Amino acid sequence: MKKLSLRSLVFTFFFLVFSQVTFATPGCRYPPYIFYVINQSAPQDGKEYYTRDKYQLVTSTVDCSTTANQNLSYIKSSEITLRSSTIDCRTYLGGSNAYYRGTAIEFTIVYHCPIDDYIPYILLAILPAAFYFSRKRMVFN
Repeated sequence: MKKLSLRSLVFTFFFLVFSQVTFATPGCRYPPYIFYVINQSAPQDGKEYYTRDKYQLVTSTVDCSTTANQNLSYIKSSEITLRSSTIDCRTYLGGSNAYYRGTAIEFTIVYHCPIDDYIPYILLAILPAAFYFSRKRMVFN
């Protein structure tokens, strides 16, 4: 019974630490990008204004193995939903203080390419436990 409760505690801890809650994020699609940071200093005229500070590339297929895509973040076009056709969103692209009309959308998942950037961190996280358990089970005669 003691091991069962310890296992449950460890499972719950890892579940809470490593799980992510995802919500639909509103944004403005102006192809080929989605802008998702609302401009707080924009005119208050009932439209949604987004800055160009944060954006994601929209694509249907991405090959992460090519050199051009090594540091790419993207959103799959199949996972974008239209919020409403009555919402008027605008995106500031810089230059002449002009806002461009986009499409009000929602998205939930941003994909990052490649995972290879995280492998050294994963190894560093696993290494102490591997070392501990390997030393614990060695029997010297």
